[in-house]
Amino acid sequence: MKDVNTRNWFGDVTIENIKEVASAIEKMLIGKRYTFVANNADWPHEIPQVRTSQRIEPEKATDKRGISVWFDKKESPPRFAGMNVVDTYGVWGFLTSDTEKPYVVFEGEHTIKIQQKNGHGDTLHWVIAVEKDVA
Repeated sequence: MKDVNTRNWFGDVTIENIKEVASAIEKMLIGKRYTFVANNADWPHEIPQVRTSQRIEPEKATDKRGISVWFDKKESPPRFAGMNVVDTYGVWGFLTSDTEKPYVVFEGEHTIKIQQKNGHGDTLHWVIAVEKDVA
């Protein structure tokens, strides 16, 4: 497996690499403000959601972790896994299984692009971009 880093990694998120992907996301976003843009439907008339000045907020999470990874506990080996990010707005993340694999792209050390399916089969397109510090 190719190392997951925040400079140039891209690929499917799998049960095997979800921890590494989550760790790379955490390294990129922890302690920084970011903008989250979500286009949550395939419809051309859908307006993207834009949330600026987001930050990871571990104190809001029940486990006090801003980013957490979890695995299916009913099956061994697990059939699916998930990653949750608790931020200023709420919670975002993704699930992976043997049939659904989110596609993640790290562009430089400032942008993450995520493409995944929702429960209705629509393709979700998300962009998370680290904001510049303004002095």
